[in-house]
Amino acid sequence: MNKPEVIYNFICKLEPYLNNANNDPKSCLTIALNLDKSNDNFLRLRLKLAESVYEIADFIEADQSNITMDRSWAEDLVTLLTMPLNNPTAFNLHAKKIYPHTKNFIGSQIRIWNLVKGKTTIPEEEKLKSIKEKSDSLIEDLINNNMIEPNVRAFMIKQLHKIIEAIDYYQIYGNEGLINILEESIGHAFTNKKYEDFLKSDESSSWKEYLAIVSSIIATSDSFISLTNNLKNFLP
Repeated sequence: MNKPEVIYNFICKLEPYLNNANNDPKSCLTIALNLDKSNDNFLRLRLKLAESVYEIADFIEADQSNITMDRSWAEDLVTLLTMPLNNPTAFNLHAKKIYPHTKNFIGSQIRIWNLVKGKTTIPEEEKLKSIKEKSDSLIEDLINNNMIEPNVRAFMIKQLHKIIEAIDYYQIYGNEGLINILEESIGHAFTNKKYEDFLKSDESSSWKEYLAIVSSIIATSDSFISLTNNLKNFLP
């Protein structure tokens, strides 16, 4: 996922709504984030985007050492994403600070990000939809499966819900969101003996197959190789 492009798209979508200082800040952000009005994950997704802003700032510092780094643009964006939304005038005044300089600066980083990190291949929508359907089906199966240890079932259900959210808001999480969940799902075996035993048992065949399918859909060179090799440790 090209994070400067994600932030740039957010900034562009927000800009038209700043002409009216009385516009509801939450409504403006909801539209800019491409979310449903009734979204329950509004705050978490704002914080995720703020986290991406800091990641971009770190990337620029590491890759472009010739630039005298001024993080004020990042602080302005993070403040916009985390500030209280009960004062439309204050929100509007602060939002206008990011135009045009921050908008143009972030836009200039899109090509550089692709050159340094490589262009991410976005999974086909049908494949993401298929993973979401498999996730829902697995959740239902786990809820009704009393043969698996309760804490193992709870962990798996939590991971499945996280994958569904990462797919629903792929425009914010990107491949990295799914990769992080997969890494947690595999790495948990090294800290939880019951989960490790489960992965080594025949009962885990559908779960391991599911993880393998997700990892193949979001295959991204080194990350995919690492995930696949770790998963193979638990395959028969």
